[in-house]
Amino acid sequence: MPPVFWQQIADDIYNVLRKTLQELGDKPEYKARNFQVVQTCGTLHRADAGERAVSWDWLNEIHPTDAGFAKLAVLISARLHALG
Repeated sequence: MPPVFWQQIADDIYNVLRKTLQELGDKPEYKARNFQVVQTCGTLHRADAGERAVSWDWLNEIHPTDAGFAKLAVLISARLHALG
């Protein structure tokens, strides 16, 4: 696959995954099991294409930096707090 297509393919895969998780989170049988979906899209700044070390909020290709995890924690903490 030519590198010019990598980002769009990754975006398409993640969008399908995001939509699937959101749909599962809306189903009564999952809500009854306390299945929670926390919307985090757009929270982390995308790493520079081709970068394999620290880039913006990313430590490497799959792990956020400590600052990136902190941004996610704010959203997750808010959801947990709302659940009471």
